[in-house]
Amino acid sequence: GLITGHKYQIRVFAGTETSFQRESLDIEITALSTVTNLKTTHVSSTSVSLEWDEPFGSGRYKVICTPRGSSSPPRVISESHFSNSININDLTPGVAYNITIFAGCQTAFECVGETISVTPLPKVSNVSVVSMSNSSAVISWKSVEGATKYKVDKKALQDDAVNDFVEYAASHVQGTSLTIAGLNMGTTHLIRIFCGCETNFETEGSELEFSLLSPVTDLEPIATTTKAVTIKVNFFNFLI
Repeated sequence: GLITGHKYQIRVFAGTETSFQRESLDIEITALSTVTNLKTTHVSSTSVSLEWDEPFGSGRYKVICTPRGSSSPPRVISESHFSNSININDLTPGVAYNITIFAGCQTAFECVGETISVTPLPKVSNVSVVSMSNSSAVISWKSVEGATKYKVDKKALQDDAVNDFVEYAASHVQGTSLTIAGLNMGTTHLIRIFCGCETNFETEGSELEFSLLSPVTDLEPIATTTKAVTIKVNFFNFLI
């Protein structure tokens, strides 16, 4: 029946079956609630950034990081963290971690805590265009150790205006290549690829900018000899 965020003074009296002592042991406590809306804001190969909603009455936090499935002892990141966000460094790529945030005050921490599972992952590398047609392109990249899926966003760059990215691969890609359809000839496109696993995606992403090749037009000979032919070719856009 305690109210979250309120301070209480508790007085304990020792006694027997027939009486209690007049002197008491007094202790002051604050009723605390658990951290809520704990989420990742940045994930790289060796670091994770977290933020959460600050519970009423709390302004101090204890942060513990534990590798999942490991016999290693928990790593105490901070015993007295005074902000509702934190950046945790020196993590191992591809290893899943359980990170627990305990809300507290000057005198104590709540005993349950809120836990989130996060896996640091490196950026995708070796992103390239494998082939292209009039309205599509096949993109490939190098497999990332520890990643089980990939997310692909795209946007078109037109007239120096930058449009927002849209998620192209609504169902996350399982392999290391993808055909991007619905592209426009003569337009520069920007592709962004993220690798992910069971718990999260990395948030930095790798980008590739390219334009579709226009087909050769007006192919005509302009000179011939017995051993060679000179031709005239009109062409437009090239791969960037």
